[in-house]
Amino acid sequence: VDYWTILNTLNQQVQQVDPQATLISNDRIHPGADGNFIMAYQFLKTTNAPQYVSNTEIEHGTLSRSEFCTITDLITTSNSASFRYKAQSLPFPVTNDIDKALSLTSFQNELNTERLKVTGLAPGKYGLEIGGKFIAGFTGSELAEGINLALLKNTPQYLQALAVKEKTDTHRDLQVKLRDIKLIEINYLAKSLWTDFVAAAAYINDLKNRNVQPYVSQKNRFDAYLINKPNEVGLEQELANLTDEIYTINQPVEYTI
Repeated sequence: VDYWTILNTLNQQVQQVDPQATLISNDRIHPGADGNFIMAYQFLKTTNAPQYVSNTEIEHGTLSRSEFCTITDLITTSNSASFRYKAQSLPFPVTNDIDKALSLTSFQNELNTERLKVTGLAPGKYGLEIGGKFIAGFTGSELAEGINLALLKNTPQYLQALAVKEKTDTHRDLQVKLRDIKLIEINYLAKSLWTDFVAAAAYINDLKNRNVQPYVSQKNRFDAYLINKPNEVGLEQELANLTDEIYTINQPVEYTI
């Protein structure tokens, strides 16, 4: 996966407006939210991820397409359509911290399209309901052209995806705690101290009291080590439990549309 080309090209693009701008971060090494998102976008494009979350077409009362989803119990009239809908995946919940990355890529169209197209309805305005909840209003022409449900942030499936994101954010925070325990041990502590917390704490506190390196440059991680190391086994179990929970709550649900 070629990350260099896309990040370098887009960085040069934003720096034409502001030479101090960067899609990476202030240190120009570790990707921030925008840089990480663009890397994810490039990974998915390179590995040929599908464009669609789902792709549903109902033409003049007949189901003509149902990609990446299951459609059942279709009932149509000249001014209504209802059906049971279950997608194979969830839409991606975009947040404000990646606005720049979204403006520089075609992510929503290329990788996050939950398309619903309904033709043959009488002219007029229609209310979209999912799971008995009003979502938005659309004209018959808009529905005939096709709408992207993934852009609607009040659908049940989007709210579900948002809940999954919150859990994955917590997952990452736990991973950082565990990673930083190992970072301190491998880089700064003698191996004999890895299993002797009392001695390790004494060594770190001595560095702290003397305000010397490596404590000065890694203060936050050393301080976190003293808090998290005694809970390492519990953190590992919490991470495992959270992983199981994520793979439970991320399963798509069937709704009536």
